[in-house]
Amino acid sequence: MNRKSYLFMSLFWKIFGWFWVAQIMIISATVTYFTMRGPDPTPRHGPPTFWSFFSQQVGILFGIGALVSYALARYLASPTIKLRRATHQLAEGDLTVRVGPQMGRRRDELADMGRDFDLMAERIERLVESERRLVESERRIVEAQQRLLADISHELRSPLARIAYALDLAKGSANEETGSYLKRIERESGRLNDLIGQLLTLARLEATPHQEDALAAAAPVDLSKLVSEVCQDADFEARGRDKKVRLIKNEGGIVKGSADLLRSAVENVIRNAIRHTPQGSTVEVTLQHNAQGATITVRDFGPGAPEDSLTDLFRPFYRVDQSREHKSGGVGLGLSITERAVRFHGGAVHAQNATDGGLIVELTLPISTGREVSSA
Repeated sequence: MNRKSYLFMSLFWKIFGWFWVAQIMIISATVTYFTMRGPDPTPRHGPPTFWSFFSQQVGILFGIGALVSYALARYLASPTIKLRRATHQLAEGDLTVRVGPQMGRRRDELADMGRDFDLMAERIERLVESERRLVESERRIVEAQQRLLADISHELRSPLARIAYALDLAKGSANEETGSYLKRIERESGRLNDLIGQLLTLARLEATPHQEDALAAAAPVDLSKLVSEVCQDADFEARGRDKKVRLIKNEGGIVKGSADLLRSAVENVIRNAIRHTPQGSTVEVTLQHNAQGATITVRDFGPGAPEDSLTDLFRPFYRVDQSREHKSGGVGLGLSITERAVRFHGGAVHAQNATDGGLIVELTLPISTGREVSSA
């Protein structure tokens, strides 16, 4: 007997027992009364006394009591069991279940409970249906955004590619004065191309609401190798500005995700640190494990940032110093892409000022277990 059947029988027999015991107590009280009274000393002719009648019909009385108790128990227990069965169906996902029609013409509290249940189930069904339509609408919006991004990428980058080709041709016949203008056009065209690329990357990350599905099929990324390669490339670029990038600690770790996004996230933070650290200084990078996962720490020795703007550093197009950022070539998207890329991988980004000067940016990422890596 399963648990539901046991509960039904338990409730039914409890109600049945209550009614039957009540009837037995009434009959027993009557029998006790006549027993204590004793037999009538005066013999009578006519109808039998109660005692003689009870002694002859006791079995019938108990049988009738059992039938009445059974009917009453069935009447009271049936709607409760129906309601419980409907509750289990609702919990299992059947939002169309209703108990009102099964209550018949009952007008008691149990019927009211059934109507309340139907009202609750109807509201839940409407809410779930609304949520389903919302998810479907969100999916269509994401698909439309992806198509729009593809169109924008083509429509904007194709003219830039033709401009770059035309500039190469024009350089061959340009004089010194015209050549300086062409270099300026080439530089601004490159900045515009980079800006478009960053905007597309940021938009793709914002248009991916369910990163768990994307990460489920992602390949493992060797974070130690990735950080080491980024630091080597960044150090090569920094030396041209009389600056350095040094990887102080590299404990390694495997992260499931997109190697390109992770590389872009780390590069943006390191290049931002190179941009603001003074000449002759070194940008320090560490990769180490802790309770939260793998933490990449990038520290520069620049002026840092105002305390009230630390959380704003990762907002798109936010710049602490407009003139300084414009002069350095930044547009305020690098750290925004970093924050979205790290959040896409289930991590978090945190910035704080160092006590002895400079800005510290920490990227925390969850490390994949050995089982996850082997399954991938």
